[in-house]
Amino acid sequence: MTDDEALREALLEITHLRAREAAALREANALLRGIQRMNTAPTPGAALIELLHSIASTMQCDCVAVVHDHDGDALFHPKVGGKLGRILPGAGAQVTKKSRLVLDLALTTWWAQETGPYRSLALVPIAINGEAAAIACFSAMPGSFTKADIALLNRLSELAAQALATQELAERNALLAAVIDGAPLSVTIADATRQDAPLIYVNDAFCRMTGYERREVLGRNCRFVAADPPASPERQRLRRAVETRGTGQFELTNRRRDGSTFNVDLTLYPVVLQGQRHYLVASQTDTTERRAAERERDDARHRMVAALSEASEGFLILDEAGKVVLANAPWRSFFPGAPCGWAEGRQFVDIWADRLIIEGLGRAEATERAAARLAAMRTGRRDHEEVLSDGRVVLLSETGFAGSQCLCVATDVTRLERSKRELALRAAAIEGAQDGIAITNEAGHILYMNSAYLAMFGYDHGEVLGRPWLMLYGTEEADRLQRHAVPLLTSSGSWRGEIPGRHKSGAKIDQELSLTLLRGIGLVCLTRDIGSRKRQEAENLRLREQLHAAQRQEAIGVIAAGVAHDFNNVIAAIAGSATLVAESEEVGEGDRAHARRILTASERAKNLVGRLLDFGKRRSTAKRINVAESLAEASDLIAASVTAAIDVHLEIPDEAVPVVIDSTDFLQIVLNFVINARDAITAANGQITVELVAEADPAAFGTAVIGSARPGTLYSAVTVTDNGSGIDPGRFGAIFEPYISTKGKDGTGLGLAVVAELVREADGIIAIRSTLGEGTVFTVLLPCADQPRSDEPPTGLGAGTRTGAGRGTGAGRDSLADLGEGWKPAERTALNPMTGSAPDLAGRILLVVDDDVEAGAATAAALERMGAEVAQCNDPEDALDAVRDDPEAWDALITDFEMPKLNGGALCAAVHALRRELPCVCVTGRRDVRLSDAPFAAVLTKPVNPSELAATVAAALIRKERVLQ
Repeated sequence: MTDDEALREALLEITHLRAREAAALREANALLRGIQRMNTAPTPGAALIELLHSIASTMQCDCVAVVHDHDGDALFHPKVGGKLGRILPGAGAQVTKKSRLVLDLALTTWWAQETGPYRSLALVPIAINGEAAAIACFSAMPGSFTKADIALLNRLSELAAQALATQELAERNALLAAVIDGAPLSVTIADATRQDAPLIYVNDAFCRMTGYERREVLGRNCRFVAADPPASPERQRLRRAVETRGTGQFELTNRRRDGSTFNVDLTLYPVVLQGQRHYLVASQTDTTERRAAERERDDARHRMVAALSEASEGFLILDEAGKVVLANAPWRSFFPGAPCGWAEGRQFVDIWADRLIIEGLGRAEATERAAARLAAMRTGRRDHEEVLSDGRVVLLSETGFAGSQCLCVATDVTRLERSKRELALRAAAIEGAQDGIAITNEAGHILYMNSAYLAMFGYDHGEVLGRPWLMLYGTEEADRLQRHAVPLLTSSGSWRGEIPGRHKSGAKIDQELSLTLLRGIGLVCLTRDIGSRKRQEAENLRLREQLHAAQRQEAIGVIAAGVAHDFNNVIAAIAGSATLVAESEEVGEGDRAHARRILTASERAKNLVGRLLDFGKRRSTAKRINVAESLAEASDLIAASVTAAIDVHLEIPDEAVPVVIDSTDFLQIVLNFVINARDAITAANGQITVELVAEADPAAFGTAVIGSARPGTLYSAVTVTDNGSGIDPGRFGAIFEPYISTKGKDGTGLGLAVVAELVREADGIIAIRSTLGEGTVFTVLLPCADQPRSDEPPTGLGAGTRTGAGRGTGAGRDSLADLGEGWKPAERTALNPMTGSAPDLAGRILLVVDDDVEAGAATAAALERMGAEVAQCNDPEDALDAVRDDPEAWDALITDFEMPKLNGGALCAAVHALRRELPCVCVTGRRDVRLSDAPFAAVLTKPVNPSELAATVAAALIRKERVLQ
């Protein structure tokens, strides 16, 4: 490159840089001039005009305008410079969407010459609150603008956008200020950033309302206009809202500048500007006239309510929306609503539906009926009667008026309706009464006789009307009435007695007659046939005497059994010791002879005890009876067993319920349970229910305490239910023990013990279900008659289960089955019934349990002589602990039955739960213990021969070993 070429390039670069600097300087000067002119303008609108002049000067154009897209048309406003029309139709999108440089507008299709005499256009878009707009520069000469002008106009458009936004905001603020200033609603603004929140603005309405001028209130707290006491609730609430800068609505009384007061409704709300400036704005409405009108309305309404409240009729007024306007006191008493009653403003449908729901309807149905009732009230006038829940009758007159409003008037017509009904009811009651009722005139001639009276004496109406009432009696009875009844009627006005009447056929009628004298009318005669009652009383007397005799005999039996048990324990100790002496080789023959005499005396004592038990034992005459009929016949006895404060209900099926049992036993069982239920009831509203169920499932009646259900056996059930104090489930078994009573000195403890024995004899079951504080259900289940008796043993273990002798459950039952039906352990022999040889218990470890120390020692000694190793316990719980510690250590358990804490049956059941195959032999002074009561392998009665005891234990051991093999 030559030096000339390099010099030319350098000059060109310098020229280019100077041009760029000149453009930048032009741009900076244009921006500076625009900002200066905007800042010196007095208003935002003037600032925008000054900026447009600055743009026209900088761009050297004839006209500058802001262009808006107004519904597709180009709208020019504001504008400066030469002539330019306001609207260019259809060109809104052409001149606002993007920057444009038009060298000759005459060549475009959208420019109209009548809009302005211009040929060149430079245009850039601007954003004004989301509106499509632009800055447009026009020149009358073609090609007047360049791309540099577009770039400069882009920078100036930023200032234009700011100026337009400022102008729009100022115009909006000016509009708002004008609206607030001219509004009829009082508006005040307080500076919330200052402690006393002074007023910084009040509008003209506030000044007119209070009489103050702006200069008198600005800078002061608004409390100076308050007329309410500082301690009033509304003032305190307003003060809290101001302090917390909160929102609220308040009803206040203010004071004008002239001292007069007026009422206002004030609404307070906070305003925050730019997150820093806090203001409190309050609007107030003068409510003086409105409140005065409300007070006048309320006074008038109160006067109307007071007047209607004094009326005996009930008044209900509903508005067109179905809401309560007025419901006076009589109306509220007629129709008490729930749960809020007839509160003003509540919907009638809601109140009426609540009442129907309380009466048992569902919500949907109740609402539907209430809506239908309201619709009927609106249709026009209608009158109807309604019976209230308390029995009163009201006549309702319902009227719809003024569109959908309703008026309902309720009048109590109970007395009138009651009089009508009472007359009809009295006539129907007299005619339908089971007792005979007749009315005579003062001369004693019959005026009226009801159907029961006519039927009792066998006459028709025509045969008695007008005839003397003494025609119904024989000569002797009529004379007696004349001598005794008539004088008493004259003196006291009434007479009552039992006197036989004479049937039309001549037959005698046992009746109770009541005569009442009505002065000026005649006689009222009331008669009742007491023939069936006398027959029932005689039958009840017979049953009661029979029952008392049975109860006495059963009580003697229970007492005898208790004495026999204790006496047999003594005999057992004596006989056992004497046997040991008599069989001992170490004792001389003389001493053994004495021992044998003791044994002979012991045997006689045992027989005496047996005769004592036979004396106390009742002879049962069980037969097939219909217990439904027995219960019905005994209803009077059952009712007589309780007090008047207790209701007794009998539920007896219509069909026959056959059971094999002594009828007196059955009655005694039921009466004992009813009397116990009566004694358990302490509440005033006692209830006892006796129910007979023809076929019953024993498992459905609670805990079986006496007896157990036999598979395949059908049972009938008698339940006695009470709402008394209930029984602790832990005492279910104890209450059937003799001398156990919960009645203190008022009880003998024998009643339920006797019942238990009667149920056992009938192969029955006693089940109990009870809750403390709520009541008890006693159930007696008896096998139905005329059904095949099952040979299956009873299921479960009951403390007092009764089954056939020689039968047991568990291991004992299986062993007996192996030995055959004919085996009996009770025969007195010194031989082992399994082997025919002398019993050998050598090496056997046995546990003897007897609460009588001497009897237990005698039993233990007898077993030890047979080679057994014996451990003796006097406490059954100690024996159970011994088995629990090592169940496999023992070969057999020999136990008494009647023991404290745990009887022999319960002990055997507990032991079998630990070791099922352990043989248990019962040696007891009672005669009513059976093999099935535990189950026991055998039951022996004290005093028992030692050899027999040893043989029985040996047999039980052999049976166990066979079963295990």
